[in-house]
Amino acid sequence: MIKFSELIRNSSLKKTGISEDFEVKGLTYDSREVKEGYVFFAIIGYKDDGNKYIKTALENGASAVITEKIKKNVYVDELSDEDKAKVYESRDIRKTMAEFSRNFFGDPAEKLTLIGVTGTNGKTSITFLLKAVLEEAGFSTGLIGTINYQVGDKKADSSLTTPDSIEIYRMLNEMADNGVKYCVMEVSSIALELKRVYGLDFKIAVFTNLTSEHLDLHK
Repeated sequence: MIKFSELIRNSSLKKTGISEDFEVKGLTYDSREVKEGYVFFAIIGYKDDGNKYIKTALENGASAVITEKIKKNVYVDELSDEDKAKVYESRDIRKTMAEFSRNFFGDPAEKLTLIGVTGTNGKTSITFLLKAVLEEAGFSTGLIGTINYQVGDKKADSSLTTPDSIEIYRMLNEMADNGVKYCVMEVSSIALELKRVYGLDFKIAVFTNLTSEHLDLHK
């Protein structure tokens, strides 16, 4: 188990005093998943603001909350002084979440050969082709992509082409624990923009193409 102070020390999080150190039992940005000893990331998304759930996360047992804004944050202002001491500020919460995830799961990507496939079209087809080639060559290969997530014989439905950093590092950790040697991953442009793959060392990168579909996001 890793201490909260260690996660902070190995991150770009603003170095502030820790009210009370603790063993971190989990990371999440969903207040419904929070348990005692968890770190909750109050992320502002395209549809919702995670800051609205800070109080709920603390009530559910969160030992620390990370937000990008403490001062003049109405959701922090309403907390008791005891709970306010558990809230920490990050200049870039998605980057911090990726850094925490990498260290919490023991940097599992270092035990794998990562292949990332990005571009507008063709990512899914290429990842499945690469997985088939590697497995034909005798290498145990995991896959993260639009259709599903695969770790050995285990398959799970995908919710995002490229999941957030906590899920990615959790899956990579499971792959490493199960002796997987390669991981082929679809890396969407929004995942790059939102730092979902921050900290990952891709040994091979594949770029398919770029069309006007992405100009609304990247200008």
